[in-house]
Amino acid sequence: MTEKETIVLIHGAFTNCADWKQIASDLDQSFHVLTPDLPGHGDAAETRFTMGKAADTIHTLIQSSATGGKAIACFLRMVCAWIGSSFVGRAGVMRELAS
Repeated sequence: MTEKETIVLIHGAFTNCADWKQIASDLDQSFHVLTPDLPGHGDAAETRFTMGKAADTIHTLIQSSATGGKAIACFLRMVCAWIGSSFVGRAGVMRELAS
């Protein structure tokens, strides 16, 4: 049995992962769904938001929890993007750009 591809649902500013609750429930049959709270939002342990910390959060989550060889990242109120299995290597670039 193959593992489900992962979809990471990322909330926007001034919100939290609860924004994705219904959509995550709908997608759960077909995908391994991850809905993190970004730093400074919701129940995130880190209270100060920076783009670098957000990139680190997403990178760590995908590296530790993604299944199926690919991850799709969807940003609330932003663009959806395919992120291939090489995303983990590219996250360092994201962190550099965000710093």
